Amino acid sequence: MEKPMKTIAKSLYGWKNALATLGIVALFSSTTVSAPFPPGFSSDIIQVKFKQGTNVHPPSRPLPADLLNPVGRITRLFTLSEQEIDGLRAMGAQVSRNPLPDLNLWFQIILKPGADAATFVEKLRRLDSVETAELAPLAAPPPATTPDFTANQGYLGPAPGGIDAIFSATIPGGKGNSIKLYDVEYNWNQTHEDLSKANGVALLLNPGDSNAPPGYNGCPAPCDRLNREHGTAVLGEVIADNDSKGVTGISWEAGVGLAPANTTNLGYNVANAILLSVANGRPGDVILIEQQVNVCNLPDGNYGPFEWVQSVFDAIRTAVANRITVVETAGNGGVNLDQAACGTTFNRTVRDSGAILVGAGGSPGVLDRQRLSFSCYGDRVDVQGWGEHVMTAGYGEFYKNPDAPADPNFWYDNMFSGTSSAGPIVAGATVNLQGIAKNRFGVPLSPVQIRQLLVQTGSPQLGNTAEHIGPRPDLRAAIAVIPRPTSHPSFFNGEIALQNGVYYLQFPNGTPFGYYSYLTDPRFIYHFDMGFEYWFDANDGHSGIYFYDFASNHFFYTSPSFPFPYLYDFSLNTVLYYFPDLNNPGHYTTNPRYFYNFATGQIITM
Repeated sequence: MEKPMKTIAKSLYGWKNALATLGIVALFSSTTVSAPFPPGFSSDIIQVKFKQGTNVHPPSRPLPADLLNPVGRITRLFTLSEQEIDGLRAMGAQVSRNPLPDLNLWFQIILKPGADAATFVEKLRRLDSVETAELAPLAAPPPATTPDFTANQGYLGPAPGGIDAIFSATIPGGKGNSIKLYDVEYNWNQTHEDLSKANGVALLLNPGDSNAPPGYNGCPAPCDRLNREHGTAVLGEVIADNDSKGVTGISWEAGVGLAPANTTNLGYNVANAILLSVANGRPGDVILIEQQVNVCNLPDGNYGPFEWVQSVFDAIRTAVANRITVVETAGNGGVNLDQAACGTTFNRTVRDSGAILVGAGGSPGVLDRQRLSFSCYGDRVDVQGWGEHVMTAGYGEFYKNPDAPADPNFWYDNMFSGTSSAGPIVAGATVNLQGIAKNRFGVPLSPVQIRQLLVQTGSPQLGNTAEHIGPRPDLRAAIAVIPRPTSHPSFFNGEIALQNGVYYLQFPNGTPFGYYSYLTDPRFIYHFDMGFEYWFDANDGHSGIYFYDFASNHFFYTSPSFPFPYLYDFSLNTVLYYFPDLNNPGHYTTNPRYFYNFATGQIITM
């Protein structure tokens, strides 16, 4: 049997990947008259996505001469390698069973001084090779807070006033265990006394890059009082230590990842910060987008969800497809996202990134669960969090150490506000639910399941519900209806979790089962060689499983001691041997799959 195996194996799998490196294009200057451009967006940086099949090596290739003249530089928008992006796209498409955008087709064009950006974008959009062209967003300042020493951490308490994080902490996994929160933000005080989880955490940056928090009118970069304290307050709501001082986070046993939105080499690139988080994370983790952007082509100050920007929308879709939940603040511009000016951008039946959009509701009191005037609203907004009176770390408006009042490591605030304070409350609820799901199931819920669970079990919105911001999460109610897990058969004991939801299993005798991923229902797996399979625990005392093979419509049995790759095929009533790919250790033959049929003595494919 060894001879035909070698012959077959040598004829399979000679795949190569030769992707060229993108360069920098510096061409001729042009003299143009500046055209109007929307507020909150760059006058000299354009983000462009070319259509599938366009040759972008080099990235200047699709541009005609008249568009090359004003170009100063073209760079890739996303800094992961083309191979890494292809891997995330392929994995996400397999798991979600939906096609994903090709992020390798996104580029950033920096124009020469004096070039007319608005006219340049219009010309770009007319090219047959261009799918999307838009001015790059500018960094917007996080909202300020106003001192008012009346609130406490009521958001941790029972619903409907809080989200019942105190109850969640009594459930295994309900403190955020084994889940990591990624915060897309400008800056943080990682040495704050109540944020030990953030202390020493390396920022998600490309080699040679560094964090570069932006400055604003009256607050030059790095503008610590806005940027650093804002990030500190966000982390305080979710991961603050559970100890005898300060505040306690909703998910105080969760891990944390820090993804700067503005860096020295890239400038303001929220989409790339999201994708770096996806590459670093694993299924069940949560990305919190604490950024806002001018939306719907409205006047300056009409801040809304950042997925208005197409590159960010595409990055979020990639995260969600890879089973990473994205929590996105709806923004503080008070925008009706259903109005005609927004088109269908926030119509989820037309364009749904899969993110959980969070509005700002009033804390318990006069405006309890009512939309606060600054919060964006509309059918696309899923849930709300406290948008006022939030007690957390940072700012120092509530408490400063009397022995060291200038030391920000001991600052606390009880008036953190806006969708900025609402987002972490929902993110913490999401982290805890995923921790419980992983503890029960062995795998997390899908982002869509989490979103539905929060909406269906939350404390209803009050006041003018036509201005929709959704319910406030109720963890006790959500935990009560998480589906009971399907038992994980002992066949999979010893599996090793790799990156991005990929698992590898090798049996004690050294034989590999191979590489695979779980789908939303963990009884479905995608085996990288066999394809889609649906398993049943055989309960035979030998760790055996039955599984239905979608490629052949056959039922098989195998076990670690049978052992795999020997299979009993119930459709053929015979034992099969599944040939390994001798050129690719740890893998088996595929496209086609080769089997030895012991009943006939023949090699078959299926």
